[in-house]
Amino acid sequence: MTTPTRRAPRHHWVVRVTHWIAVLAIVVMVGSGLRIFNAYPGFARRGERFCCYPFEGRPIPDVLTGGDHAKVRAWRAAESERITRQRRPDLWGARRDRRES
Repeated sequence: MTTPTRRAPRHHWVVRVTHWIAVLAIVVMVGSGLRIFNAYPGFARRGERFCCYPFEGRPIPDVLTGGDHAKVRAWRAAESERITRQRRPDLWGARRDRRES
């Protein structure tokens, strides 16, 4: 007499697909040199330098590693405005003109 073989239960297709998406994301990060971990200065230690454009080589300000999220937001807004003013003065002038009217 032969015993019927039972199939092992499989995960739902959604679980299998999300696992493969996670594997793909890890492969992409490894392929990119894991620079994603260095891109955000919140994971940096005090005294380190930025690794990536546009701040490459500049020291990371203490405000970014201090933990005060309001100061981080203010720093990001100020840097965004500084970069826009420096690289796109035409946009900055249009913004100033719009505020004055």
